[in-house]
Amino acid sequence: MTPATVEGAAAAGRALDWLGSGELGGLVSRTLVVLTVHAPVQRRLVDAGKVREILRDVGADVQVLGFDRQLAAGAEPAPSRLAYATRTTAIAVAATALRRALTT
Repeated sequence: MTPATVEGAAAAGRALDWLGSGELGGLVSRTLVVLTVHAPVQRRLVDAGKVREILRDVGADVQVLGFDRQLAAGAEPAPSRLAYATRTTAIAVAATALRRALTT
């Protein structure tokens, strides 16, 4: 997970480059980067489509978790209070992570 900012995307890219250059390079194809939106209005959001395209070229995948007031509050998340979009994104993240973990 990394903020959905240019800096967050760049940090994820550097981490994947580092991972890919070492003995654990095979893990890049199993990696899922989740870009998180931390505020309802963020001026410096990254273009998630471009980030997805770049990181897929490296072998990773990208999901975006939009802003959710319940998560932003910092309390233990109550599933019934999460926004519908947050719940569906969480399911997509779990499914993608599982699929990528099982790839050889």
